Amino acid sequence: MNIEKLISEVDSLEEQLQALNEQHEELSSVLGQSEFATYEEALAAAPAEVQEAMKSSQQEAECSVLDMSE
Repeated sequence: MNIEKLISEVDSLEEQLQALNEQHEELSSVLGQSEFATYEEALAAAPAEVQEAMKSSQQEAECSVLDMSE
């Protein structure tokens, strides 16, 4: 794997991390304003687009980590 590809992968992972952090803040806000006891309960109550974005981001991050290990 060449340096340019590694830099590109790192940039992509940083973008994904930023998106996950933003979603985490949104979910933390939901959790803080509610009676939910767990992150999973708060996620289940979150809007469908937030749930899908979280699942998608997690899957992309997992795939990127697997790709980098090859």
